[in-house]
Amino acid sequence: MTTIIPAGARRPHRSPGHVAQLSAFWGSGFATIATAALLFSLTSLSVKLIGDDVPVFQTVLLPGLVCFAATSCVAQTYSISLRSKSWHVAGLTLARGLLGATSIICFYLALDRLPLADAVTLFFCSPVLAALFELAATRVSHGWGGAAATACTVVGVFLVAQPECVFAHGHHHMAGGGSTSAAGVALATAAATANAVRRALGGMG
Repeated sequence: MTTIIPAGARRPHRSPGHVAQLSAFWGSGFATIATAALLFSLTSLSVKLIGDDVPVFQTVLLPGLVCFAATSCVAQTYSISLRSKSWHVAGLTLARGLLGATSIICFYLALDRLPLADAVTLFFCSPVLAALFELAATRVSHGWGGAAATACTVVGVFLVAQPECVFAHGHHHMAGGGSTSAAGVALATAAATANAVRRALGGMG
């Protein structure tokens, strides 16, 4: 989540070198995307290794509390009001929060029923689904670049999932994980869909 510092807000003291490095990082799309993908993959691996030792809802609750505390600290530091501008914005924010929680819960449940690569790959389809939802709702197309990215994503999912109707050994296993199951695929797809709808709502506020 990106926090926008309003004009006139009190800013903490930072050295010029620190500000320059932070600005360079956030200004690099490659760096931010690579870092986000790495952190998401490490989180997925951690949840996969936890397995059934910790209930899924507790696994979701702890990071949520950490994010809430971090957001509150940032808001307090920069004197940012968290009050919504209108009930419409408040409703969209609440809906995004519920969809985000649903997406994470479904994804963590899918990790127990799918190999790690399959679950992560299906979840990474959410930007494609978000683009399709945006096209259906607003008729705004992302052009040939978006179409090419969508095609590459679908092909990647197809190669990772390896459906039995095409691949002779499509039903695969992973050490320490389970085999591909219909319930796992459904949960991973639901997680990607909920995350896509959440992303689509982000542009409606």
